[in-house]
Amino acid sequence: MTVNAVNPMFEDAQFSVPKEYVEINETPFKAEYVAEHLIVVRGLGNPLYRALFIETEDGLIAMDALIAPQAARRSLDAAKALAGGKPLTHVVLSHFHSDHIGGYAAYQHEGVQFYGTEDVAEVLQLIAGESSGLFSPTGRGVEHVSIELVKGSVPISLPGTPLQIVNIGPTPHTRQLLIVYDPRTQTLINSDTYSSDTKWSQSMTHFANWVRESPFEIGQLAGVHHELILKTDLLTIADENSH
Repeated sequence: MTVNAVNPMFEDAQFSVPKEYVEINETPFKAEYVAEHLIVVRGLGNPLYRALFIETEDGLIAMDALIAPQAARRSLDAAKALAGGKPLTHVVLSHFHSDHIGGYAAYQHEGVQFYGTEDVAEVLQLIAGESSGLFSPTGRGVEHVSIELVKGSVPISLPGTPLQIVNIGPTPHTRQLLIVYDPRTQTLINSDTYSSDTKWSQSMTHFANWVRESPFEIGQLAGVHHELILKTDLLTIADENSH
């Protein structure tokens, strides 16, 4: 004869959170001006990332749409609050890697102009065709976004803001890569070209050489992966790591 035993009922106490567990609050997204017309947002959950927004008379220009829709949306909200509620007007997607375009859907319904490389356009076309909702802030998939391709150099013509987007590819990091130059403050805004938190690399040497030979009057650089740095300091670091 087979005897079947019934599992005992679980008690509510077995599902309670242990007393030694401590609730961890979400890291606040903190926006601040690090230079004139330049906002940096920190607190994206990874200290290697900084969301960058260029302020103009009409609104904000985002450098990349970092990590995921939720992070991109909260970064934008923080930047808007600091800039007095100015709207997002343009988004520059520097290259196709997912951590730099993963949040683009959060900006898609802002009525903005997107700029990107051919690689970015191809990847976003593929994303628009998938239905998992991974890249969507609503989890229901995303629509195709129209992108102005940057193959050489493209100006962003705004009142009092003669910004320039430049494709500096090919690079060791990716075939095509966009940077933004703001002549108002002689600032070069970049992404995945130099990192102050990782070992010096061939990609960084390539970028330093480009900066050295650039026709732009660069005084300082701001990056997704580094704090504001003077051009002279970047080139000094490059020289120290050239041997």
